[in-house]
Amino acid sequence: MLHKQTTPPEGTTVHPGDEIVVEITWSVTDWLAPDLHKALDCVYINNRYVPQLSGGERPTPNDGHFAYRYVVPADVPPGSTICDQGFVSGPNGEEEYGRELSNLVCFPVGPPPPVGPPPVKTTTTTAVQAPTEQPQRYDQEVPPGTPPPVSPPAPVVLPRHQQELPRTGGDANPARLAAGALTLALLGRAGTRRRSHLRRP
Repeated sequence: MLHKQTTPPEGTTVHPGDEIVVEITWSVTDWLAPDLHKALDCVYINNRYVPQLSGGERPTPNDGHFAYRYVVPADVPPGSTICDQGFVSGPNGEEEYGRELSNLVCFPVGPPPPVGPPPVKTTTTTAVQAPTEQPQRYDQEVPPGTPPPVSPPAPVVLPRHQQELPRTGGDANPARLAAGALTLALLGRAGTRRRSHLRRP
């Protein structure tokens, strides 16, 4: 006798696009050969056989297990019923093509899942920061072969004796000129007094 299990369990509402997994098991001692003629899973929609959904293998090893899976078609109208039934054929001691059938498992078909809006693609923008100018460091080791950094030319410093222009003419210092004029004025007064003193009888 064949036993059948399905995923999802029998009676579960399925929807277009859902996958149904079928597992058929039997006792290996029910058959007399190491290989059976075939193992099939027949699928029906609203009591009508659907060959494009059905499948199996022939021959199949007499190992007591056969698994099959199929997908609920997208065009199955809601309210339909989808069923499947297992079938095994082989020598059973009474006839060469003896066969056994499994229980019939059915599922109600619900409406297709709602179609949501397409996912919104998000774009991640990475801000690129402009490189900042780093101050020159002279305590860093420079690898061999690296040209030295170019520094701006230093201002030309003249020797101290060349920083002053040579003097031409008189002293241009106002303070010195004023002091000299005062000295001359005092000397002039002193000479005048001396001459007037000498003229007296």
